[in-house]
Amino acid sequence: MTQRFDSIIVGAGQAGPSLASRLTGAGQRVAVVERKLIGGTCVNNGCIPTKTLVASAHAAHVARRAAEYGVGTGSVSVDMAKVKARKDGVMLNDRKAVEDWLEGMDGCTVVRGHARFEDPHAASRRSAAASRPDLPQRRGRAVAPNIPGLSDVDYLTNVSILELDTLPQHLVIVGGSYIALEFAQMYRRFGAQVTVVERGPRLASREDEDVSASIRRSSKPKGSMSSSMPTMCDLPSGTMVSGLRADSQRRCARHCGQPSAAGGGTPTQHRRLGSGGGRCADRRPRLRRGR
Repeated sequence: MTQRFDSIIVGAGQAGPSLASRLTGAGQRVAVVERKLIGGTCVNNGCIPTKTLVASAHAAHVARRAAEYGVGTGSVSVDMAKVKARKDGVMLNDRKAVEDWLEGMDGCTVVRGHARFEDPHAASRRSAAASRPDLPQRRGRAVAPNIPGLSDVDYLTNVSILELDTLPQHLVIVGGSYIALEFAQMYRRFGAQVTVVERGPRLASREDEDVSASIRRSSKPKGSMSSSMPTMCDLPSGTMVSGLRADSQRRCARHCGQPSAAGGGTPTQHRRLGSGGGRCADRRPRLRRGR
């Protein structure tokens, strides 16, 4: 049976629910199609869970420094199972709030499944089709770097690390981006030894040089948190670039307590949803030259 809507939003991430609210408020009948988790990256494996973990790490850090303020706390320990349980509770509450908002929205229908274009003006979720597909959202997912030996170990990504309920003895983080550094500080404060491996000349390379230098300086007194810049690696094309040697990569992957490939991402724009007749809703601002 075919259902007809004025607009179809593919993906219920950060932009989708707000867009649905604006469109239904204007009198449109809207379908929101989501194949996995309502709320997208921010709610499920981005801002909400990571900042909840950061709050726990900050509490541990403050407790360890309490004596500097004349407060005695005794020995400070971190129960990672309870840390994870708190994170899960906050994340699930936020997801449910978005689900309830969408499902209670007049004029909005939530469709669970994988959206597919049938033609330039129709989309389907298996047997259920709808007219005028509109507004697919741009998304991304973590990509593991091509490091020899990495596939031999149970490595972590910026998503799977959120499910840890035990503390690694030594966490090796590949990449020095702001996401990698957030996890580095977090797990150092939880009590793990942390090594950040960055192939470029500086951490947080997309920031201004003085910001990168400040980050590097602030990371030095963090106990067992260290960073390193390896020498080179061989690419399949034969090009030599700044990175890890293949043998060093193997040692890193096999002997470190828990390697984590925290950086990297593959956008889902390769599906070219916009070419199917819909309009892509990208939350990045587009700037126009002022007169």
